[in-house]
Amino acid sequence: MGASTGPSSIDLGTGGGRWMFKDGGMVFGPIPARMLIEKLYRGEIGPETEVALEDHEDFRSLREIDFFTVHLAKAQAKLRVERDESRRAEQARRRRYIRAAGAGAVLLAALAVAGGGAYWAVKTRQRRLADEVTEIPITPNPPVLATAETRPHEDDVAIPTAAGTTRREEHGPAPAGGSPDIVAARYDKGSIIGAEARQKGELIPCIRDELRRTPDFRGDIQFSLAVGNDGHVAKLWMEDARFKDGPLEACFRQAMDRWRFPLYEGERATVSDSFHVGR
Repeated sequence: MGASTGPSSIDLGTGGGRWMFKDGGMVFGPIPARMLIEKLYRGEIGPETEVALEDHEDFRSLREIDFFTVHLAKAQAKLRVERDESRRAEQARRRRYIRAAGAGAVLLAALAVAGGGAYWAVKTRQRRLADEVTEIPITPNPPVLATAETRPHEDDVAIPTAAGTTRREEHGPAPAGGSPDIVAARYDKGSIIGAEARQKGELIPCIRDELRRTPDFRGDIQFSLAVGNDGHVAKLWMEDARFKDGPLEACFRQAMDRWRFPLYEGERATVSDSFHVGR
């Protein structure tokens, strides 16, 4: 295929080829067209997202490429329906909340006269805080593979498993010179990032629990994880000191023990990821 040939004029076959895409000024991939389409339907990318076929440098927006035209239309229709449903659900929830608040005020007044108002006031405040936590937006940021300069430097890493045992991953034995014998990494970057993106939603309930403990927290929750050659998470690092060795880290570890990544050989892959809490 010549360098001047655009993606819309290339025969992509039934699989759709492998693609790179830009997000937040960074280039990700290559990933199969199927994964790119899945991201489109989830609203993670849109018509203006720039993409390019593997081994091509001519990035173009998705809406310019015939192969994605039908999927773009279907994805936009699906997202509109979901937004409408979410809006209606939010309106219904607010109506229920207003009705409950009115009924609760009457009940609290009666209980206060009877001497039990303090207890019900506490219970109402707890329910209100729970509702507020549910409304706080939690936005996943794109994961990235850490470089040799940015990944945490630990030769021996481990993460507990659900069975109570410990998985360990160690670099190879040190040669006579004293430096670890590290085999070059042999993994598909798109597959590692794709597996991380698909599974990270399981961490959101952990963050909701943390917000119930510290409802005033707003900002980024940053973490890194090492993926072992066996496809399991070998190590977790919480970047913020307030979350290290705490319930949020414990909840993350429990969720990640179920995660699976593609098997590979060589030096372990380290992924840096984060969530933004608040608007």
